[in-house]
Amino acid sequence: MYGTAMEHSLPYILKRFVVFILFIGLLVLSYRIIMICFVPLAWAAIIGYVTWPAYKRLRHRWPEREI
Repeated sequence: MYGTAMEHSLPYILKRFVVFILFIGLLVLSYRIIMICFVPLAWAAIIGYVTWPAYKRLRHRWPEREI
């Protein structure tokens, strides 16, 4: 009625536990890799945002020239 006897057996529960632990490990390793890349990307975004007004002024002062 609520599931088969197979779903409550020890090997099934052990298999589910192993899959859960592997999934948590994958999340932890993914987080560590993303954090390595996040800091440089965050600084690039900050520098781009801060220098945008100067870039606009320079582009207005010296428009693109055809060669």
